[in-house]
Amino acid sequence: MQMISGACSRRLAALLALASVGYAASTTTPSAQRAPLLTVTSPQAGAQLNGQSLLAEIQIQPEAIRNTLAAVLNGKDITGQFAVKAPCRGAVCTETALLTQADGLIKGQNVLRLRIKGWGANTTRARVVFAWTPGNPTGVNDGDITELPQPNYNFTTLTPGGYRSTGEPWFQISSNGLHGVTRNYPAQPPMCGGRGYTYTLVQIDRNNLNEVATTCLNTPDVDAALKAVPSTQFAVFGTNSTYNADWQNLNTLPIGGTDFRGNAPSAEVPYGYMVLGIGKAPYGVAMESYNTGYEVNEASLTQILGVLTRNGHSLFDYHPFDYITYSIDGPNKRATFDGQTFTPPPTLPATGFWVFPFTRYTFAPMAGTQGIVYDATKASDLTAMNTLLSNLTWRQMAVVIGWGKQPGLSLPQNLNPLVTTLASMGVPYTTIQQMTSDQAAMAALVTPDPTVSIALPNRRVPFSMTPSENGQTGQLVGSLGRDKYYLYRSMYTAQADLSSASPIDASFLKTIWLPNSTWPMMDSTSRVNAYKYLSNRILHVVWPDKLPAGPTDDIRYIYTSSAANLLTKVHPDADPAFTYPVGGTYTNPDTGESYAFTESDLSGVARQLRAEFGALAQVLPFLGTSSTGANLLGRMIENDNAWMPAWVTGNTIILNQSPWVNQSGPIGFSFDDLVYQSSALTPNQAAMGNPLFAPIEGMLGELVIAVGSTGAMDVNNNGVPTAGYAVNTTIKDFVFNYVTWVGNADRAYDQIIDLAVSDWNRLQMLSLAIKSKWFLDDYSVLDHSPTLQLGANRFFYTTFMRTYYSHDAYWFTSTTDPLKVGSMKEECSFGSCTPQCRGVYTDSPSPNSSTAFSSFPPNGKYDLFQIATPIKDNESKLMTVQTPGADLGLMLFGTEQANGQFAMPKDVWFTMGALPVRSGADSPQYGYGGCVLP
Repeated sequence: MQMISGACSRRLAALLALASVGYAASTTTPSAQRAPLLTVTSPQAGAQLNGQSLLAEIQIQPEAIRNTLAAVLNGKDITGQFAVKAPCRGAVCTETALLTQADGLIKGQNVLRLRIKGWGANTTRARVVFAWTPGNPTGVNDGDITELPQPNYNFTTLTPGGYRSTGEPWFQISSNGLHGVTRNYPAQPPMCGGRGYTYTLVQIDRNNLNEVATTCLNTPDVDAALKAVPSTQFAVFGTNSTYNADWQNLNTLPIGGTDFRGNAPSAEVPYGYMVLGIGKAPYGVAMESYNTGYEVNEASLTQILGVLTRNGHSLFDYHPFDYITYSIDGPNKRATFDGQTFTPPPTLPATGFWVFPFTRYTFAPMAGTQGIVYDATKASDLTAMNTLLSNLTWRQMAVVIGWGKQPGLSLPQNLNPLVTTLASMGVPYTTIQQMTSDQAAMAALVTPDPTVSIALPNRRVPFSMTPSENGQTGQLVGSLGRDKYYLYRSMYTAQADLSSASPIDASFLKTIWLPNSTWPMMDSTSRVNAYKYLSNRILHVVWPDKLPAGPTDDIRYIYTSSAANLLTKVHPDADPAFTYPVGGTYTNPDTGESYAFTESDLSGVARQLRAEFGALAQVLPFLGTSSTGANLLGRMIENDNAWMPAWVTGNTIILNQSPWVNQSGPIGFSFDDLVYQSSALTPNQAAMGNPLFAPIEGMLGELVIAVGSTGAMDVNNNGVPTAGYAVNTTIKDFVFNYVTWVGNADRAYDQIIDLAVSDWNRLQMLSLAIKSKWFLDDYSVLDHSPTLQLGANRFFYTTFMRTYYSHDAYWFTSTTDPLKVGSMKEECSFGSCTPQCRGVYTDSPSPNSSTAFSSFPPNGKYDLFQIATPIKDNESKLMTVQTPGADLGLMLFGTEQANGQFAMPKDVWFTMGALPVRSGADSPQYGYGGCVLP
């Protein structure tokens, strides 16, 4: 078996030092106490340049270690292009690089990133965004300094239900910046539907958001048109108003959509259809919105809303923004979504279930606001509940809460339809059997959509029950977000204690992905002029010698630059440098523009800017510009012992020492997986030890998810994210590929910071949360780091096992003989299994010598065995079993997390089979490897 050498973790750390080039921030406090190790003198942030090439110039301080310099231009490593301009012994060293299109320079917006280390913990990282146009043959940096496009934009569908042939635009891309633009697409709307065309295609440049082309299409022309879209363009494609999709011939795979051809006629196929995709993207990258035959009301009309953010390749990506926070409280029988609480009727049976179904597209309740209650002592109620759940479609979801002793449900799953139905949606088979007391309760958020994984290691089903040997309370918190079909699913889940005065907070994803809104005090000409006056005066006061590049009448343009921290001590409402000018007019000395405004408007705008600067003082150090306190950028990605690199290096021992790891086995991975394993299976140990840590648990988990779903999983490093922000690779390739992913995560972090500071709603809400509930300092960070590492350990260990072993289970079958593993015939029916296929399965009620496995309640129902001999055929009865060592059981299921035990819930581990798929195209692309039961 091929093994990775013991030096891989050292090589990984070295490569990560090169890969982590990102946001313009130092891991030290940005003040005079410690000067930055590196300064970019050219190009300036906000510059608009032209020429055949571009001369980049940097200055490196003597305290820097020059050979640690790393530079990336639009995702391409250009470190080797920099050379010393003059001898620099003991002095500031100037290095230059002459860059051309061959080095990654592109027409339009460009992103240059640099990083260098000094002695001790000092590190400086810089990011410069500038515009460049090929033209002037002199090769010098010339051209006017003008405004740049904003860091992010809203994407809004203007005509839900399809493009209309009435001269109306279909959708809009807009900014809240002073110099941001609002563009409607198509700019000159063609009469597509009016001329008998079914579809319209709009192509948009992902760098500058210019409309490239708009084309009216019918079915015979769609395939060639979509295949011709390059990866540097968005493709917005859909049905024209009053037309239904020709779904029997609809294939949008060339832009990352779905191949609907071959689907059997049913209400599940698209009628109205809209997709926002990327040329040449793999399946799953596009956002698809459509209504089916039973979704014909106004609210269900096809539309896409979201945010466009610029990635490390200076190309825009799309992300949906309408997240929903939720909590589900089993013991108290209630569910809350975005602050609205839903409860069953007041009169309830002593033992029962409450089901609250809703649509995943519009979040509309399907059975009223009180759902449906079922008496668990009545067979007719249980049959009715099973009928309701069985009739849910994959475009629907339901809260399921159960309570009390559950009589009549202790039959094996194959003899109890309700238990089988619940298990098919992710509720472990053993749940009902363990509800043996009046205080028992369970809570789950389920859907029959088979792409929501119910199996480890990529399990995605929110579930909790009490009593539980893993400390679950029957309570959950989390957030719902849009998947690739524009349908809600749980994006973050955590076991919760909802009775705590400081419960887990799951608001970060909802906050960071809020749409851009108009800045306050910008609703009149007088107030806009007052803002321009203050912006110009602040720029000249803070930068008296040389103004930063960019507009001289828009101080908010500085918020996304490395200089934003200099604004945190500015008091525009109190400093005499910003008083009301004589006569109420002011002339901008840089542009000659004259501003007239009232004193009261100036006062209001000044107070608003003071509030914004105060919020920046909270958010910037918290997210990553301080050496003390949070410094989440450094702790997650940048520092030598950062969490994201450690998640892999901490597991290389498994790669190196475990003989059962199949190095060629596939692994499906996303950063969401690690977060789920750290929070959704068992309560956070740090939060249990100190309730003040609970709110930040949710914030940290959702921050990792936000970074991971903002382009971090750009596997080919070409500016196109992978499907679901997840990747498939092999164990032997994973470690070295992970270097690229962490580097991309570093650049994705830029987008998160830009989002945080470029809108007042986001900035204010984050600032208030930091001050009021996100308690985070050096000590609490250290407490949370092992929790996230535990999630990584659980995920990778489970994944590695499944590359070699398969998982089989028997429940309550007294005659099961380990030598007659009949269901193994299912394992090897895929064609990918070999005669050497091995399996891990559980058996009941045969005793197991390993107490770590046989102690699972009730009455030691679960035992674990290994298949020790090769499987000769699909129904081989010539196999022998061996009992794994007790150390394996303790590692997997022991509760002492501090001692390296994973505390895996046994019911989830033993009863969740492999992942089904709705169709081949809908597979989440998570490969378990080995032989896995369907």
